Amino acid sequence: MFNVRDSVNTKALTFFNIPAVTDFVISGSRLYADSWKDLVVIDISDLFHITLLNRQSDVFSPVLYPPLYDGIFECVDLSRGAVIDWEDAPLENVRCRTIN
Repeated sequence: MFNVRDSVNTKALTFFNIPAVTDFVISGSRLYADSWKDLVVIDISDLFHITLLNRQSDVFSPVLYPPLYDGIFECVDLSRGAVIDWEDAPLENVRCRTIN
């Protein structure tokens, strides 16, 4: 939530981070979001005291390639955790590709 009374000097009033989120929906005072493979339910009824209500593990199968991309890419190493972003970089000995 932001204070935008002064549009030149907006200030964050509260913030919460959901790692590896790609989608969310709000229903009433609850926010439902994917967090890599998990579904999290967060109480947002008081935006200054946000509370994690529930985390269900391994609900989703994450996309293991760059979205909207055709080509070669570095294979995902699941032992290193969640993919939170993709970036262009020089690659060597590439084994993963989205094209046939």
